[in-house]
Amino acid sequence: MDKKYKKEGFKVPDGYFEGLNKRLMDRLDEENLGLPENDGFAVPEGYFDSLQDKLSSHIGASQENKVIRLNPWKKYYLVAASIAALIVIIIGFRLGQPEEFTFGDLAYAELETYLEENDLGLTSYEIAEVLPIEEIEVNDILDNELNEENIIDYLDENVEDLYELNIEYNE
Repeated sequence: MDKKYKKEGFKVPDGYFEGLNKRLMDRLDEENLGLPENDGFAVPEGYFDSLQDKLSSHIGASQENKVIRLNPWKKYYLVAASIAALIVIIIGFRLGQPEEFTFGDLAYAELETYLEENDLGLTSYEIAEVLPIEEIEVNDILDNELNEENIIDYLDENVEDLYELNIEYNE
């Protein structure tokens, strides 16, 4: 600390705080402290005896009154506002996302046109190596669906001896 602050301030006599507690207790024990004998407030006799009845009658009377809401339409505005906010949020998320096209979104006619007009530089053998054979069925390749009657009619017209094909045929 600076010397400047040591010289300034209040001084307490020596031994002032010694015995402070005893002096304080002696002073509190004295009967004449200048405090009033009464607290200054008076309550009529029997006031608290009838207080319960008065409160019950007052509360019972107030419960009979009908409560009228000042803004009954307010809850409908809140519901409408929350629905509108949800719609705006959903539309906002939809507009923010770019639309992604997948291979399944393309029409088969567009794919055929593209493959016919553009040269991919692949031979039929290279394309066959890439295509999964397990997933391809005959009906996927042909335009018309083959059913059993069409096959039998074709064989009747074009094959002379059906027994050579080892097919059971019942006419």
